[in-house]
Amino acid sequence: MNLLTVSIFALCAQLIDASLGNPARKQKFSTEKCLLEINKFRNVMAKKGNLANMHEIEYDTSLEKTFPTCQEAMKASRDDNRIHFFESNTCTGGPPDDKTISYHANDILTSTNMNMKYNRRVLHPSHKTVGCTFFKEACMFPFGKSGEAVVNGLCVYGGSENVEPMTGLTKGEAASKCSGGKSEMWENLCKPTSTSSVQSTMFHFAFLMSFVIFMFFFID
Repeated sequence: MNLLTVSIFALCAQLIDASLGNPARKQKFSTEKCLLEINKFRNVMAKKGNLANMHEIEYDTSLEKTFPTCQEAMKASRDDNRIHFFESNTCTGGPPDDKTISYHANDILTSTNMNMKYNRRVLHPSHKTVGCTFFKEACMFPFGKSGEAVVNGLCVYGGSENVEPMTGLTKGEAASKCSGGKSEMWENLCKPTSTSSVQSTMFHFAFLMSFVIFMFFFID
């Protein structure tokens, strides 16, 4: 597995539970840090790759227990592009910096290398949420022709359909095609639209329509 692939895996590998690993490393892992690095990666890629509709990611704890075992996730991942495995032992080096991401942006987006194609799952523009989990026991995951890698957990992305990575991508100036407006935190990403906010919007719309109908029929 090449160094870039290992670096990308580190984006999700900040979530080690306190029950795992060396105590000296526990302080480095948190859902907040993982989320920060995922959005940082998407933010840089959106600008460098002229991706106009890349969404900011929000953390969704309900996704954490989607696949409690590696075996279940492994089987599902063959047909589900919203599942992304990672190696916890790559966390120590940290995620790539902005310069490194920018330098490899074109390869990440266009390479036919199996590892590169797999890691484009992190960059699906319509992803809006993520939840990550760590397995009680690590397992081996096949990565194309490069062999196998030990994986300790995975991230499951939500807010999008199970389609090929980068489906629905709109090219153009970063964050110029955001249906719900631009992110307040990330200059190159679109504002996330979680399920709860969509439901809230629909509720308020229904309430408004009911009020209008009431006024039309019952008020002279």
